[in-house]
Amino acid sequence: MPTKDGGRHGKQNLVHHRHFARIGFALAKAALARGNQVIGTTRDGSAPECLPADRLAVLALDVTDLDAAAPVVLAAHALHGRLDVIVNHAG
Repeated sequence: MPTKDGGRHGKQNLVHHRHFARIGFALAKAALARGNQVIGTTRDGSAPECLPADRLAVLALDVTDLDAAAPVVLAAHALHGRLDVIVNHAG
C-alpha cells in the first residue's frame, strides 16, 4: 500500500480510462491532490478545466477500437518514463 508521499518510489504516475466520469473523476482528483501525475483517456482527449493541468495529461482513446490501446499505453509511458498504476473501469 502506498504511503502518503507516494510510496517507496515517490510520486506515482497513474493511467486511467474515462477518468472524468463519476468514480474515475474522484480517483483522478484524489491522485492529483496527493501530488501524483495522472494520464487520463477520453474518447476525444479533452479534459475538464476544474482539474489542475500541470500534472494532468489526457489522451484520446476509443475502447471499442481494439488496435488503439497499445499505442496509447506507449504514449502514456513516454510522457513520464514509467507507469505505476493503470485503472480501467470503462463499460
